[in-house]
Amino acid sequence: MNSDKIQKFFLKNLPSKYSIDKLVALIEDKTNCSPNIGIIKKKNPNNGLVIITPLSKENEAIIKQNLCDNFYFEQRQLLIINDQKISTHSGSSINYEFLPNTIFMHNIPYHANYYDIESLMKPYIEIKELILFLDRFNRFKGSAKIILRKRRGV
Repeated sequence: MNSDKIQKFFLKNLPSKYSIDKLVALIEDKTNCSPNIGIIKKKNPNNGLVIITPLSKENEAIIKQNLCDNFYFEQRQLLIINDQKISTHSGSSINYEFLPNTIFMHNIPYHANYYDIESLMKPYIEIKELILFLDRFNRFKGSAKIILRKRRGV
């Protein structure tokens, strides 16, 4: 992931005193995990930050609390991916938990298809396999099962 793009995301969405380096340092300090960090861009103004790292439940809670306290993340802006589960933090502190390698995506249009979702994520995450969850009307339900493969150079 191009660090300049990540830095621009922070400068645009967060106070300028916060940087990607400080975010990584915070996560490493609190959890002893070295994260991979990227951005998921969506077809709406709410871009998101994705953190990919093996986490215990305790570490995940620590990261969420610290990010929301120190980096002023808003609803739909934080996605944490780990080996066991994927959850999103929302402003109302609701966690959505799915199957392993399942990503919950907010505000994706119902008419979105496989290629829409793939194109949103491919620049940032190397996708080995993508399965969309559809409702009985064949509309996108807002979650997708993704088999992740670490992108080289990230």
